[in-house]
Amino acid sequence: MIYNWNRIINRALFLYTHRDNITYNLGSAGEVAGRDDIVERTWKYYYNTPEWHEKIGSSIPGWNTDMSTDEAWSRWLDIHRGQMCFDCSGLIDWCVGYEGIHKYSSWDFAGMKKNESVPAGCAGSVVWKKGHVELDIGYGACIGIGSYGNTLTLTMLNARDFTSSHLIDGVDYEGADAR
Repeated sequence: MIYNWNRIINRALFLYTHRDNITYNLGSAGEVAGRDDIVERTWKYYYNTPEWHEKIGSSIPGWNTDMSTDEAWSRWLDIHRGQMCFDCSGLIDWCVGYEGIHKYSSWDFAGMKKNESVPAGCAGSVVWKKGHVELDIGYGACIGIGSYGNTLTLTMLNARDFTSSHLIDGVDYEGADAR
């Protein structure tokens, strides 16, 4: 299936306008907290370690170091129920059209066809740095989701430390440029 670069950007901008209904969840690609069991499974799988428990705790009201993973999940869900969940590469998957399918990880993009150096990339391409990706939406800007507790951000590429830009497999980039 061939996707169009402009459609990808439009889907990202749609999410950005609804960013209050979006949250970060490692391993998620658009699932809804409280509705899709996969959100709870990925949340408990990824965050069931002391270092992640410590990272997420500061964003959960009433959190303390003695809280169990189940208690932390319950409090997190009280805050984020009904929100769409993404991690950085899951956001790219959803914008391309792979709703609920985590096709890529940030490391997969490292091996894809490189475009230009950042920020002279191509609208609809992925900007990459070790362990993180965002979507180049043209005009020197990108949309992405950072880490736990964050929602979508719109950032200027030159304010970020991305190291390369990559074209997404199966996307028609005809007419796309750095804008």
